[in-house]
Amino acid sequence: MAEHLIGLIHDLQPNCETYDSAFALNKKSHKKPSSYRVNRALDALADVLVSEESEVFAVAARMAPDKLTLTIASNANVKERTIKHIQRIWEYLSALGDEYARMQRQQKCSLTRDGDYDDEEEEEEEEEDEDAPPPKLQEMFEAQRLIAEDFKRYMYEHSLQKLLQRLHGGSPERTGFESLKLVKDNKLLSKKSQQSLDKIVEVLNSVFELFAASSNELPKGEDFGDFSLDIDLIDALVHEMFDDCIGELHHLDSLSNTQTTRYLKEVTSLTSSIGILLMYAISPHLRSRFLCGKHLGIEYVPSKQCNLELPSTPEDYKPIAKSALTSQRSYWNNEGKSRDHIMQYYHANPNSTPVVPALVHCECALISYLLKGDISPPPFSYIGTSELSCLPCWKFLKCLREDLNINYQVRGTHNESHWPWKYPETTGALYPDQAKKVQDSFYREIAHRYTECALRIRQEEE
Repeated sequence: MAEHLIGLIHDLQPNCETYDSAFALNKKSHKKPSSYRVNRALDALADVLVSEESEVFAVAARMAPDKLTLTIASNANVKERTIKHIQRIWEYLSALGDEYARMQRQQKCSLTRDGDYDDEEEEEEEEEDEDAPPPKLQEMFEAQRLIAEDFKRYMYEHSLQKLLQRLHGGSPERTGFESLKLVKDNKLLSKKSQQSLDKIVEVLNSVFELFAASSNELPKGEDFGDFSLDIDLIDALVHEMFDDCIGELHHLDSLSNTQTTRYLKEVTSLTSSIGILLMYAISPHLRSRFLCGKHLGIEYVPSKQCNLELPSTPEDYKPIAKSALTSQRSYWNNEGKSRDHIMQYYHANPNSTPVVPALVHCECALISYLLKGDISPPPFSYIGTSELSCLPCWKFLKCLREDLNINYQVRGTHNESHWPWKYPETTGALYPDQAKKVQDSFYREIAHRYTECALRIRQEEE
């Protein structure tokens, strides 16, 4: 029944406020948990796997003394191309890490010969800043620079379609870039924010010109160098702006009905993820823990198409809606009136009960897979995702944590209910009494959300 309620919520939900733990921890004033960098790396890896607009990935990791195993799930079947892409990323990061370690040894030997080497100074240098920006190519040694430059070129080539979609993304009314230009001229914006947005727009214009000159292919030769510098600069400017004046942007977005903040996050997402992986390779701590002396194992969760049978008639949504409202001690009954998205399936199948194709979303499918298997060593509790989770997935993970102390975490939620949505298969993953406990809790969470949406509609109608 919760799956049918999610369909009703889909048509009722307002504009939702996102929660992104990585973004919430962005400011330097926040103390990061010890797992912060590993979590960021898993999210970054999931993000760079995306090559097409429709792809969504979830990534789990577990580590043995000589092996790092990644388990991948997608909202579609994981392609052979994706597996090869992960292997190529591993090769690049290993090569860059080896070269960085070699240069560190050379420097240490040189300092020892010159009598300038100090153990205490080395320990101080080993203290790492989780918020340190990725290294600039021009600041690397030549061999490192060539590997890193080739890595970035390869990564942008793989995800070019998604990058272009993010650059040109936005609403049907206006592109994200048009929204950005609209907001930057708003008189309510502080001078500092206006200067930052002016610079971001200027550099974005340069990026668009480079793509126009290359017919929307990745720029080559010197043009790629210009593109790389521009996109890195945009990333740095956006992160600085989010640190200093994110509240202003949120306020102006609400006033002008724009999505500037979301657009800037999406435009810089791929660049940030590539930078995080570069830092992963040259971080002494992470390199020694995850790269040195280890080989890579890759598993994937097969995607299974499921069918979701709808109620026999649209009228059957009335008791579903009433039960949800009653369970939340709300006795106003809107009878499930708002179901525009659902009705299309009844119109398409007027003579039979509609059956809707539905998939278990990748983070839930991945966790169900991990719970079913006798997996050793156990995976990290953090699941990397290429996108924020939808509300039902977020609530499912919450129920696992609160009811069964199964503590899997993802980065956050955009708080929207995507539909069709299929509840994950728990047979073999949980004992029957555990499965029922989680399912009952999940229903209460979804009923609560439906009640919130329905009462908001009632208030708007009065």
